[in-house]
Amino acid sequence: MKVYFDKENYINYLRNSSVNSIAMDTLRMLKNHLSIHLNFKLDDLSEEEFILHEEFEDGVSPEFTITNGSDLIMRPLNKNSFPDSNGIYLINEDVSSVKNLHVVLIGTLTEEIETLAKLIINDDYSFHDEKIIGKDITPSSPISIEGFPFSTLVVVDRYMFKGPEIGGNVGLFDYNLSKIIEKIYSNKQGNSRLIFIYQVNTRVPRESKEYDEGPDIEKLSKKIKKLLHKYCPAPEMIFIGVPKGQIDDEHDRFIISNYIRIKSGDTYVFYNSEGKLESKATTIDFYSLASRKYRNATTDIVAKLNSICKKTLDEFNKYSKYPETIDKSAVILL
Repeated sequence: MKVYFDKENYINYLRNSSVNSIAMDTLRMLKNHLSIHLNFKLDDLSEEEFILHEEFEDGVSPEFTITNGSDLIMRPLNKNSFPDSNGIYLINEDVSSVKNLHVVLIGTLTEEIETLAKLIINDDYSFHDEKIIGKDITPSSPISIEGFPFSTLVVVDRYMFKGPEIGGNVGLFDYNLSKIIEKIYSNKQGNSRLIFIYQVNTRVPRESKEYDEGPDIEKLSKKIKKLLHKYCPAPEMIFIGVPKGQIDDEHDRFIISNYIRIKSGDTYVFYNSEGKLESKATTIDFYSLASRKYRNATTDIVAKLNSICKKTLDEFNKYSKYPETIDKSAVILL
């Protein structure tokens, strides 16, 4: 994960990086967890500014990298201006139109600390948070991705669409995932890819309670589109029905986006139609990908999921839906 600084933003950040505990937390994060690219040459700095830069580089972690010299952001700003879908962009110009897209984490001059601090999701300089199902996570307060922008959203749960309707199996979508998706998309005005990875089981008789061919994808797609506000483009939706027994993998329950990963113990279908808690799990874990450790773990998880998707689409794609032009080896792009 890389932070892209314009010169004015970089110098303003360095001059204010010790004004309070939040600022100092972001400084520690930069030095230990993130990489930096400067959209200018170090020769452009004055003597006083270069001293600030040298002081910043003192005490960085062995994995820290910093590059400089070329502006890697396409100007004027538009939805295609940004080199990384999980980058942090601190830019000396009006970024309000990009913020409205809710696609990348971005701030303008004087917003450097505020923007970086969003990546620290707990009060004790922590990149991990834990919330209690039934207390913090309720039918009226569903899971969110903590306000982070995104271009990719992945929901992984073997049984999220399992229900009593053969050929439908939307089950309790309206009382669970529907509310989660609606909340996550509530501020979005930019494009996205929405991916569902779940299990199907068609190697038993249709009369068996274990029979599951996944949801009616067309019906479900229409439901999802109705959740979006009028300024939000419909996401590119991908449904991956992983056959039971075809791929030997439990693939844990995750919601993954460009800046955060959420892990649930047993399901994302927490509540029944009456709002009664059905999940046996107690808590949900939230991991900010600003942490090098959590980012590396997420990279491994995504690689495994991409392998599952490719094998499914190559060998057993009857109960999946995806664009014909998709790269089957890289369905998830963060």
